[in-house]
Amino acid sequence: MLESIADILVRRDGYDRDEAEDTVAHVKEEILYMLDNKYSLFEVENFIQSELGLEPDYILELLP
Repeated sequence: MLESIADILVRRDGYDRDEAEDTVAHVKEEILYMLDNKYSLFEVENFIQSELGLEPDYILELLP
């Protein structure tokens, strides 16, 4: 991605930089939890959409 998720949250949603980075960190933690606990990819995609308002292709930026 040319623009990071944090950059999108700052530009699109008016987050300050720290708030955007904290949000991304929280979402990453939740995704790792979901994957460790065998949530479906559909559930992970829905979580990303509901938390960040982003398409599923952004999932690659969130994974380790």
